[in-house]
Amino acid sequence: MDLVDYTESSSEADQENDLSLHGNTSRHASHFSPSPDSIFNGSNHSMNQSLVRELSFVKGRLEEERDKLKDWEEQLRQREERLLSLEQTAWEAHKNLDSIASSEVAKRWNEVEESQGRVVSELRGDLREKGQENNRLKNSFNYVRQGNDVLRQQVSDLKSKNDRLEKEISSLQGRITSLKRHKVDIFHAGSNQQLSTPDVCLDRNTSSRSLQTVTSRENKKRTSTGLAISQLQPYSDSLFITLSWLTDSTLAPAQTTELTPVKLSLRVTRLLTSLSELMHYFSSLSPNHELVLTRFCYWSIYHYRRELDNSNATNSGATSLPTTLRRIGEECTSNSSKGSSVKRKASESTNLFLHSDSLEVRLLSSVIILQTISQADICSHAYDLLRNELTDVRAREILLLLSNSILTLLLLVVDQTPSSLQFSLALCSDHFFRYTSHLITEDRLDDALKEKLAVILQRLSKLPHSMKLFERSGLEHSCEELLRRLDPKRTFLKLNIESVLANLALARHNS
Repeated sequence: MDLVDYTESSSEADQENDLSLHGNTSRHASHFSPSPDSIFNGSNHSMNQSLVRELSFVKGRLEEERDKLKDWEEQLRQREERLLSLEQTAWEAHKNLDSIASSEVAKRWNEVEESQGRVVSELRGDLREKGQENNRLKNSFNYVRQGNDVLRQQVSDLKSKNDRLEKEISSLQGRITSLKRHKVDIFHAGSNQQLSTPDVCLDRNTSSRSLQTVTSRENKKRTSTGLAISQLQPYSDSLFITLSWLTDSTLAPAQTTELTPVKLSLRVTRLLTSLSELMHYFSSLSPNHELVLTRFCYWSIYHYRRELDNSNATNSGATSLPTTLRRIGEECTSNSSKGSSVKRKASESTNLFLHSDSLEVRLLSSVIILQTISQADICSHAYDLLRNELTDVRAREILLLLSNSILTLLLLVVDQTPSSLQFSLALCSDHFFRYTSHLITEDRLDDALKEKLAVILQRLSKLPHSMKLFERSGLEHSCEELLRRLDPKRTFLKLNIESVLANLALARHNS
């Protein structure tokens, strides 16, 4: 429509130009028209010539304008055609793009719908499987609960049976003790009677008959001694079976039965008292019996000492057994019965307890001696044996399982005594200090163990050449870090760590 209006306006302009030219021509014509005066003056010919020239000029101008207008009209027509073609092309492109977009959207929608359908079906399948699994778990839980009820009933029955068996074992133990004393009394009475009978025979008979009497007395003595030992053997087997059961069920760290501390203390006290007397008559033991005996002695002493510490802390009474423990330690040390009528041979006494062929028996015997004997020579001998045994990796593994006894022994050997200096110097190694540096900052370590380690480090920090080991292993930095993170309520540990750092600072200042 714009192009049409523009064309119409152009034609109107052309018409106006033609009219204006016509008006001008008429004016020129009127201007050059001869007046009556000029006609009469004779100038008509010259005016006509000038008018012709003027009209020809105007005609040329009009033809030029007409040609320009035609050219302009042609250009406008071409531009209109181009615009129409562009508009048609744009409209077709728009239609094509619209169709392509619609098809792409429909295709994408179908894909999304299919994927969502698959996801929904998978989720429904998973939900169905979860429901089935929950049903199975529910059924399994019901079965387990029923089985648990049955097992609980069985456990209660076993507990009642166990209590009954404990009472029977206690009564049997009393009978064993009384029978043992009775056999010993019979043995002493028989020996005294045999010693008095030959004296009478020597007064009444000849020397040859007295010799036969002495020989028969010695034979009877050997027979009665062997009879006493053979009669004790069944009781010792029963006792070892009882000790094995008691050690595995109650004294070992992995307890499977409920046992009150009072009942455990009474049982341990009763068995230790009878065991210290019975150990006099063990001339030879099998390896299994020997290991059971030493394990029972160690764990009994361990529980006895722990119960004694608890009773001292709570001001409650507890049975004291210093004599019994000392006798057990002496038996582990000497392997012979002092003051007993039953003498062991040297070949039989050298392979028991402290000199046993079993590594665990030797370690347990050494620890028992250190906990029960206070004589310097015996403890020194036990320390030497223990130090030699600790060169073996298996010995270290066994000793570390003895309820952290290794730290207690280290505290004993680094005490302020002249004999402990050599052992303290042996601890001053890079290996020991590196592992202690990692161990002292461990959050999961027991507080009591940290205190014992702090005491050991406090005593080792006084040695002249320990400062380099503290610096090289990073133990000094670990102590500073522990002191920074330490609870103010931990006064004992804090004092020991501060003492370690003070000793190191003093040694650094002196050097």
